[in-house]
Amino acid sequence: MDDKPGPRVLKFELFASCVSVDFWMTLSKKKLETFGLDASAKRISGSYTTGNSSTVSSRLDVTYDAFDDEKQHSHTLTYPAEGKLLLFNTIEAFRDCDKQQLADQEGALLWTLITSGEALEHPSMLTNFFLAGYADLKKHVYRYWFLFPAVVYPDALVHESEPLEITKIFSKECVENISDFSHRLSHEQNAFLIHQDDASFELFHLRDLPALLSKTGKITLCVCDGSAQKDNPGWPARNILALYAYYVRSHAQHHRIQLVSLRKRVLNGQTDIDHSIVMDLRVVFTPDQIREIPQTPRTVGWERDEKGRLQPRMVDLSSQMDPQKLAEQAVALNLKLMKWRLVPQLDLTLLHGTKVLLLGSGTLGCNVARCLMGWGMMNLTFVDNARVSYSNPVRQSLFTFDDCIENGLPKSQAAVQAVKRIYPGVNARGVQMNIPMPGHSVPTGMRKEVVETITQLERLIDESHVVFLLMDTRESRWLPTVIAAAKEKIVINAALGFDSFLVMRHGMRVSQRVAAKMPQYRQLGCYFCNDVVAPGNSTKDRTLDQQCTVTRPGVAMIASALAVELLVTLLTHPKGAYAPFDAKGSEDDDVESPLGIVPHQMRGFLSTHNTVLPATTAFDKCTACSEVILTNYEQRGQDFLFEVFNGSASLLEDLTGLTELHKESENTEIWDLSDNDSLSS
Repeated sequence: MDDKPGPRVLKFELFASCVSVDFWMTLSKKKLETFGLDASAKRISGSYTTGNSSTVSSRLDVTYDAFDDEKQHSHTLTYPAEGKLLLFNTIEAFRDCDKQQLADQEGALLWTLITSGEALEHPSMLTNFFLAGYADLKKHVYRYWFLFPAVVYPDALVHESEPLEITKIFSKECVENISDFSHRLSHEQNAFLIHQDDASFELFHLRDLPALLSKTGKITLCVCDGSAQKDNPGWPARNILALYAYYVRSHAQHHRIQLVSLRKRVLNGQTDIDHSIVMDLRVVFTPDQIREIPQTPRTVGWERDEKGRLQPRMVDLSSQMDPQKLAEQAVALNLKLMKWRLVPQLDLTLLHGTKVLLLGSGTLGCNVARCLMGWGMMNLTFVDNARVSYSNPVRQSLFTFDDCIENGLPKSQAAVQAVKRIYPGVNARGVQMNIPMPGHSVPTGMRKEVVETITQLERLIDESHVVFLLMDTRESRWLPTVIAAAKEKIVINAALGFDSFLVMRHGMRVSQRVAAKMPQYRQLGCYFCNDVVAPGNSTKDRTLDQQCTVTRPGVAMIASALAVELLVTLLTHPKGAYAPFDAKGSEDDDVESPLGIVPHQMRGFLSTHNTVLPATTAFDKCTACSEVILTNYEQRGQDFLFEVFNGSASLLEDLTGLTELHKESENTEIWDLSDNDSLSS
């Protein structure tokens, strides 16, 4: 008994339909506003992509622009698939329609394209689909069934050998020629030919097949394929192989065919086809199929449901068709696309759950809020003490003219209303607050109110993960800096000059817990660490131009964007808030954060269009984050704070040792001068 296995028949990977939510929305609108009870088939379009991961099925995508007659496929890896939509008016009509009759009708059209030669000119016409469905617009429930029609012709295609990667069959030069040729073809040309003999290697359009059959040499069929299976081509290859078989049926020398399952991908900006598969096949005909005019073959291609059953699918979008829920999906789409291919390590859950406190709701605060929302951070608290004035809307992107009328809305309130108009799902609140400051004494009659303000600010910082300091004055940043440092919160600081800006992150306090866990950690400086004087009243004795933030309009937008990007890069770093600074920025550096380097500071100068990335360690005599300041705050609380508010400017300097440092510096200058005098005498 002969146990030798028979020839292995070629199989094809059927498309998996992938229909976007916005397609159903567009369909609903078309049904209501255009189609009405018209049940005739409508032209739609989809696409498939080459270069999929081995874990991803070959899919056909149908999106919101499926009804667009002018749809363009500009992406190198994407190929069109023309389709028809047959939308039934009742569920009964959809359920009872003759599915095989529909398949045979589409198969007959395919066969006409093959036998007439039209498919030789436009091979992508053989990659099409038929979508039958019923839309329950009241309940937002859609029942549908995809047909990817394919003619069963020839009788069989069998493997002559095991499939191999293209680089094992063709030389590097030939592979590059194949890649370049496919890149130059239009997206409608998803198949082409190679003709080779002992002396030549040439590439041809599929329409040249009849002429090549009369030549000696080997013909190779290349199909741009969406499959990632190592043994099987995708569905587009099935009808194109049927086309080839039809034209070679009377040419026995070409009943053996080499098929290239062309699988493109883009690496470092270049198209790569090295993972394409080459298969040596033999075409098997029945006697009837070799006749001059073969009969129309039968048609297959109805998609199975999620459980593998040959029956329609159903999608219930009742919970998603609410505009706010659709907005939620749309907001997350760009971030999810980043995660899929570009930044797989991106923790969208972390970003979404981050609670952000914006101290300052003006020019910086508005732009920072918009950028935070773009990153999916929707838990925002706005704090400000001013109202929207007529000069604000042109520079502060959340405000409009209406916000200025009747003395203007409080900025924090107007900001909350604006972000909710932009995206109703944002969790935003506004707080009007005058933050107490060093150098701004507190009258006795206002002490109770200031105590409540401090308590409220402490609570807001305690409830937040990140604090943005976006205020106009230096001294207004002191109290939040102290509280946030004591509570070990991330602080992002942005400050503006006329044509310059500073964006920085405050270093995290080295607590016992941090020291034990990260003994190599060195605390970075805060906003006040480079100062050798305590913060005071910067608004006293100032003219109007000195009281207002006078800056070039673009500076705030640049600084705001960099501040948010610094935060996101920090959050995605393995060490989070304790990430060491990195100012190199070389492509060869071993960057730990998936989004790039994590600098300490960014200082930009618009006059020279230059940005530098300095870094400083924490100053042990800092008037805001030094251990002596934090210890006094933690032990004495608001009594200490009121001493700072009402005391002299030297109080913080005396406490931190800056006063003594000044004296030592003066003494050094005196001794230096004496030495110079003696040398010159």
